[in-house]
Amino acid sequence: MGMTMNEVRLMNLAKLRWGSFGRTIMLGRQEFHTPPRQLRQETGYEWEPGERFIERLLAEVYGSTTTDSLDMSEFEGATVIHDLNEELPAALTGAYDTVIDFGTTEHVFNISEAMRSAYRLCAPGGVVLHSLPANNWCGHGMYQISPELFFSLYTRERGFDELALFLARVTGRGTKYWWRADRPEPGRRLQVNLGREPTVILCAARRMLETADLGAPVVYQSDYEHQWAVAEEDRGVADGIPPIRYRRTKSALQRARLLWLGERVAESSYRSRSAILRLAQRRRTTGLTRESAKAAGPKR
Repeated sequence: MGMTMNEVRLMNLAKLRWGSFGRTIMLGRQEFHTPPRQLRQETGYEWEPGERFIERLLAEVYGSTTTDSLDMSEFEGATVIHDLNEELPAALTGAYDTVIDFGTTEHVFNISEAMRSAYRLCAPGGVVLHSLPANNWCGHGMYQISPELFFSLYTRERGFDELALFLARVTGRGTKYWWRADRPEPGRRLQVNLGREPTVILCAARRMLETADLGAPVVYQSDYEHQWAVAEEDRGVADGIPPIRYRRTKSALQRARLLWLGERVAESSYRSRSAILRLAQRRRTTGLTRESAKAAGPKR
């Protein structure tokens, strides 16, 4: 459970878009996993030798008024002791303005309860931040996370009105560019593969001031929900009308992979210029958009 430059830039984005963090809780006490010089360049924060945890950073740079950490044991000095496999105590519901989950919930067997706890901790007008393993993390934890989880979880029906979702590589040029993941059209999926390098999914979700049902017990995959709704609607149509058929189109996985292939082609000399132009044209059709991670927030 630690903070790399990807997480720093996610917090920059959240502060830029929604303001200071206020009452803050971390799921697992977060450690520094950032080069001190790079951290200073992007936030102005002076890391002190031997400083392990990020509470002072949250207070000085991101405006946290209180900073708690939640864990199932006291071994790292957590201030709130609770097992995320279990239902969140009622006293903690809506107690925080910012909830930070950087590499924690993928280690919880009952991940659905852990995710519900994350958004129940969040007060109206507050923000939930996640940074979790996506592709190529086999063996790291119990789960690797898909964008679909957040598309289905953070909806207006569950009280969230804004969602910013990105994918980022962890090695090589991983922190230089992010891929913005846009919510797919109803009935479609966004399946992505950014290559062989480990990939993280970065999520910032804002809870509405006036919320709907925070306690909805079950989350369904969004494209299936759409198909069920269409099928239910179709039952009311007069007999004799054929059922809806879903055409197979080029999968989002194939389209997203063109982004990665396009980089490799552009760096190679044995492909023709026409092939590069064709790939450049096709890469515009995917649900992913490459953006500069540094644009997420300003320097101090």
